[in-house]
Amino acid sequence: MAPRTWVAPPDNTLWQRRAVTVLASILYAHSHLSPLRWTVAPIGCGLTAEVTDPDPYLAERAFAEWQSALRLELAEHDGTRLRAVSRAGAVCRITVTAALSRTRKDPNA
Repeated sequence: MAPRTWVAPPDNTLWQRRAVTVLASILYAHSHLSPLRWTVAPIGCGLTAEVTDPDPYLAERAFAEWQSALRLELAEHDGTRLRAVSRAGAVCRITVTAALSRTRKDPNA
């Protein structure tokens, strides 16, 4: 019979502190961009941000600005939902999302 081994559970508070440190550096470096609703993941080093602007044109613009600033890869774009994720090997998993209504208003129109 093989000996039993015990694996300690991950210290989630350590990972959450790391995520908060990453978030602080993001907010400091990109304070000129539209504010997002940020959430720290309960397990691991993860951050999720949601674009909250109700105007779909402005929401899509804010999403694109954050995607570019954080160098995220576009993972979903179906006309009503946008999602971008950090590249493999990132210090912390970052996801930015935006929900778009079906009718977009162009402010230049």
